[in-house]
Amino acid sequence: MNDSGKTKAQLIEELETLRTRIAKLESIKHDRHSAPAPAALWQSGNSVDDLSLFGALIEYIPDAIIVTGTDFLITHVNRAAGKLYGYRSDELIGKPPMMFGVHDQPQERDDAITDALKAGKIWTGVNIHRRKDGRTFICEESISPITDDTGSVRAFISVRRDITGRYVNEKQHEDHERQRGITMQNAPVMFSMIDDNRIIRFWNRECEQVTGYPADEVVGNPRFFEMLYPDPAYRKKVFENWQRTGNSFRDQEWELTCKDGSRKTVSWSAVGTGPGGMSEIYLNVGIDVTKRRRAEKELRMLQAVVNRAADGIICHAPDGRIFFANEAATGILGYSHEELMTLTAFDIGGDANREAILDVLEQVRKKESYTLTPIVKGHRNRAIPIELTVNHVDHDGEQLYFLFFRDITRRNRIQQALRESEARFRNTFEQAAVGIAHVSLDGRFIRINSRFGAILGYTRDELLEMTVQAITHPDSHDEDLRNVQRLLKNIIPHYSMEMKYIKRDRTSGWVNLTVSLVRDDEGEPQYFISVIEDVSRRKEAETALREERDFVAQLMQTSPAGITTVDREGVITYVNRRAAEILGFDPEKQKSRSFGDVSWHIVDFDGNPFPAKKLPFNVVRHTGQAVHDVQHAIQMENGRRVLLSISAAPLFDANNDFNGMIAVLEDITLRKQIDLQLQASLKEKEILLQEIHHRVKNNLQLVSSLLSLQTESIADDSVLQVLRDCQTRIRTMALIHEALYKADDLSSIDAHAYFRDLANYVTRTYRDQAQHVKLTADIVNISLTIHTAIPCGLIVNELLSNALKHAFPKGETGEIHVSLHRENDGLIRLTVRDNGVGLPPAVDVEKSASLGLQLIKTLAGQINATVEIDRANGTAFTLSFVPDSVRKE
Repeated sequence: MNDSGKTKAQLIEELETLRTRIAKLESIKHDRHSAPAPAALWQSGNSVDDLSLFGALIEYIPDAIIVTGTDFLITHVNRAAGKLYGYRSDELIGKPPMMFGVHDQPQERDDAITDALKAGKIWTGVNIHRRKDGRTFICEESISPITDDTGSVRAFISVRRDITGRYVNEKQHEDHERQRGITMQNAPVMFSMIDDNRIIRFWNRECEQVTGYPADEVVGNPRFFEMLYPDPAYRKKVFENWQRTGNSFRDQEWELTCKDGSRKTVSWSAVGTGPGGMSEIYLNVGIDVTKRRRAEKELRMLQAVVNRAADGIICHAPDGRIFFANEAATGILGYSHEELMTLTAFDIGGDANREAILDVLEQVRKKESYTLTPIVKGHRNRAIPIELTVNHVDHDGEQLYFLFFRDITRRNRIQQALRESEARFRNTFEQAAVGIAHVSLDGRFIRINSRFGAILGYTRDELLEMTVQAITHPDSHDEDLRNVQRLLKNIIPHYSMEMKYIKRDRTSGWVNLTVSLVRDDEGEPQYFISVIEDVSRRKEAETALREERDFVAQLMQTSPAGITTVDREGVITYVNRRAAEILGFDPEKQKSRSFGDVSWHIVDFDGNPFPAKKLPFNVVRHTGQAVHDVQHAIQMENGRRVLLSISAAPLFDANNDFNGMIAVLEDITLRKQIDLQLQASLKEKEILLQEIHHRVKNNLQLVSSLLSLQTESIADDSVLQVLRDCQTRIRTMALIHEALYKADDLSSIDAHAYFRDLANYVTRTYRDQAQHVKLTADIVNISLTIHTAIPCGLIVNELLSNALKHAFPKGETGEIHVSLHRENDGLIRLTVRDNGVGLPPAVDVEKSASLGLQLIKTLAGQINATVEIDRANGTAFTLSFVPDSVRKE
């Protein structure tokens, strides 16, 4: 029996009856939002023992409990409150709770507390409190009104907890993550910061990647959320939720619209960056969950302290028998409430650990509280790591133990993930393709990766004993130092430059250096992060390219031809010296001119406007093909007329699109003048030659006429025949000069017309013999020079004359055939064939004394012709010779 006369069984039964009241009490501790006031804790029918048991429970709850009257003076505190503030109970009773505050609360805060309590709601918040010894701590506080049966407020109960350690740990963790995560700008997690006016103040690269909006379009843009959530109704829903949650929430999924119009679902979590979320800046962490929806539901707030608390709570007797458990406890362990009531603490802790559990309970009984992180056995023997706080309560001689625990499986996973993340960071740092180093403010190397040393040619240990100044080439030292000073003065966030460095072998090389400065939360510089990339080969290539460009530029400037380039619009972008001389303008003013400049008056050589579509630039631009020797004239403003020959080719950009033209200009004004003079001179010479040929032809005809007159007085047939032969030979040559006189080209004659006229003349001369002979010809249209035509004509004359005189005696009929062809071997073959009696076998052409045969042999030698004689079926003479143009070559 206890002091109230109740048995242990009765006490347990009453404890179960008061379970709901305990739940309402716990809601004061954990509820972060407004909720209806709990039912009256003081009922008129409650016995003293009821209140005593309830007071015992409050007394041993690990959080500080402070009860004040309606006059706001402390009427009751539990042990945890005295321990939290360092006061004895009698030192606190009758005092106002404001005595713990570091400074007076703002009137707005007091008004908010008063309004909430008058409305029967719970107020929660965070403030800095002071202990009796003067030390301060961060206190999490919840105040709730306690009403009676009529709804009148009888008192106020405040639940307080010291969260300094948690805050400091979180702060230290944030500092550690900030230092470790300075290079995590490219991490695959969205980070943004928003002020109270919902203006974005920070937007990382993952945010840019997910949404497509770069930071410069987002940060400071008051209309950004209209871009991200264009639907007004949906945007209003988002803002109302933020307002309802005080801009602090976890795992809320919202569908946003990206810059390209696509829609993505992002799970956001937000929290204030200052103590207790009271800062004006809120950190938002987002994960793109478009392709997967979170399976986890949002943790429900506004749960009762016991049945709906986040932490599991179990109360058991010294023998381990459980007689109370909240919903969180059943959820963590996986049992139903009925199943858990049939178990003992040893069943959960494991029978093998019975002695260890008893030892813990003994220590708790002595120390009143004990915290540990065991692994307990859940439903179906599932191992569950928990964070456990065990408190001991001595109620009227009855020993009770309260277990407050939470599942730390996820925290362990996060810690493991953090360890793995740090390992990945180390691997990324060491295996990066670029050199990375951490450098102290005085220039000494703190940490380097292997690539950094490989680029510079030093080992890691050697560099750790050196400074940046020791490897910086003097040519780059001053510029690098100026950039460092600007970085330290916070003028620039980072800088990049190409600099020379000194290798281990004392030679120099080039790197592309990027440096950023790491600062702490107060903005104080901590160390530099230097990233280098070896660009020595590129610099060598640039030097070679620059030298090549200088050579080409010099070559173009000294070129005797004018060289110009124009852009895609036809505006001149470059002219060399010769082109400037030709076009007659200052090279420095070249960009104001174009080949379509109307002031130039582009015309043809006759002074007519030159067709625009035939201008080299227009042809090249529309066809994409080069043009050659396009000739036109430019009438300058000063009256000077320049005749040009232009060859041009298109220029293309990297996308193979037309980007301009390069043109080579040649001033052909003087050449054209000389050509005109030569043409005039040639015309005079042609006229003179025609006159000479005409006079020679007339003189030869005069000689032929004289011979014809002479033949009339000669009776001797042999002499008459000699004169007639001479007359035909003279006539043969006269025909040549007559043909040249009539021809447009004085250098050659038409073989077809010449041999036709010659054959007609010979047959007329020997018309008595030719009466019974048929003359045919197969002569192609070949041009022969006078040097070839005269010998060939005399040879044909001799062969035709001989054939008519000797091949067909006594008036016999027959046929003579003349042919002239160019063969496949390039030779010209001239053949005179008859089917007459043929040459007598005794006649030796090579040794014949006949004037005609000797003349044939001599003339053939003049044109290097070979003579072939065919005596079968008459006689055929064939001359083969190289054309005169080939012989000249």
